[in-house]
Amino acid sequence: MFEGLYLDSVNQGDDPNTYLSMVGDKYFKKDDLTIGNLETTITDNDKLKINGYGFEFCTPQEIIKGLDNNSVDVLGTTNNHSTDRGIDGINNTIDYLKNNTNIMSVGTYKSKEDRSNFRIIEKKNENCYDGIMNNPERTKLLLSSIGSPQQDLHFIHVCGSNGKGSVCALLDSVLRAAGYRVGLFTSPHLQDERERIKVNGKMISREAYDILSALLEPEAEKMTDKPGYFCFLTALGIGYFAQQHCDFVILETGIGGTYDSTNAIDSPELTVVTNIGLEHTELLGSTVTQIARDKAGIIKPGTICAAYDQDPEVMDVIREACKKSHVPLRVADFSSVTKASDKPDADPLDGQFIKRNGILYKLALLGSFQINNAALALTAIDALRERGWLIPAEAVHTGFQTVRWPARFEVLSRNPLLILDGGHNPQCARALIETLDVYFPNQRVIFLTGFMKDKNYREIINILMPKADRFYCVTPPDTRGLPAEDLAACLRQAGADAQAFSTTAEGLHRAQEEAASLPVIVFGSLYLAGEIRDLIGLAP
Repeated sequence: MFEGLYLDSVNQGDDPNTYLSMVGDKYFKKDDLTIGNLETTITDNDKLKINGYGFEFCTPQEIIKGLDNNSVDVLGTTNNHSTDRGIDGINNTIDYLKNNTNIMSVGTYKSKEDRSNFRIIEKKNENCYDGIMNNPERTKLLLSSIGSPQQDLHFIHVCGSNGKGSVCALLDSVLRAAGYRVGLFTSPHLQDERERIKVNGKMISREAYDILSALLEPEAEKMTDKPGYFCFLTALGIGYFAQQHCDFVILETGIGGTYDSTNAIDSPELTVVTNIGLEHTELLGSTVTQIARDKAGIIKPGTICAAYDQDPEVMDVIREACKKSHVPLRVADFSSVTKASDKPDADPLDGQFIKRNGILYKLALLGSFQINNAALALTAIDALRERGWLIPAEAVHTGFQTVRWPARFEVLSRNPLLILDGGHNPQCARALIETLDVYFPNQRVIFLTGFMKDKNYREIINILMPKADRFYCVTPPDTRGLPAEDLAACLRQAGADAQAFSTTAEGLHRAQEEAASLPVIVFGSLYLAGEIRDLIGLAP
């Protein structure tokens, strides 16, 4: 007998009884969150009684609010969801609930016949921190076990939907050029999880990682609500940055802001808000206003905020958060930063030139979208100077010219021309097309693509198609990866020339063979980006 939550957005289509028979007949709309007794058959002779809640078509935040601090041990869901039915991202929903509630077990049914697999969710590896709890309070509690090192560090806390990594990389490069010792915490990783934790450009050593893990694991075991994977890594990273006596720590949020594990820190030296768009809507809310409100939760009294100038509804949320916490707000002025003409002998794929208030900078990051990111980074640097930090003009020039950020319109080879971009949403696809039109006007390209099932890949396809000569489809190396054959079929249905490959290596080899006259653009997934870098032999 378990007490728990059974989450089920039931398909009320052709045969509603198919899935209703699995969980009983009591469901609750989000405006009527009351306790119900739900019963589901595990096997013919065994039943699991779940005393808890049923929620139909609710966001995770609404579910968590509805739980109202009630104890929940088990989460189950029928996996009869697909983008075709209009329910997107069930796996992300499950992950969010695992990471932000005290649910101890999680699982899905693939079908009514597969319902016996629910028994598997009762058997969690006690030494696994993945998916049990990721939130600021758990991170703070874990950090307290090693002396609360976050209290001795100067943080630059960065949130947003797009451009977070690029802005973090720019600030890291500039501050290092200014002579500071800089810790950098980013996510996700491409090839090695240690990429997430770097000091002065070098990722944490395996030895240091193992020593800190061994120190934190017993403390995590003592916690009633054990920390999740991201929470554990956040604490490990902050502990390492303190050991390394970093002058600054640039801390990128994972998802959202308010309830993100990184929000365990006190008031940062600087808060940066990058471009906010519709992302993880099943987790953060269905509008940009809701998403912005969640992300603005990292704005705390005592900091200064540098923000990307964006949609009025988003700016209203940011201004409101700053006003509430008495935080000075500095908004990037995009009109003051423009693309400058490249020098006659300059290779356009070796960087781009930008001007701000008449001052010329060479920016190593390619893509027209990076100009606004650079403008935000410059605004953030000015804000740090306001706080009394010494950042010479020469450090900004050096930092911009030497910055590196993998898988963001990254040129992997020149002959054949192979460019890697880890973008995976419609906003990134539009930015990519805009950039391709700048570097390859009036020319089509070959796309080597792979997507996650829970991404809006149909909309992305429509954005890419006008620029595509053909598509080579592969399956990203993750259980959520969309099968290459399914992607190819979807593309063909839309009128594109598409071919599926059984492995990414085969798709890459074919693309390189046929890239004599056309550039090859790898796009669609950070998982795919990491695999491509591995195949080419690039170090993390």
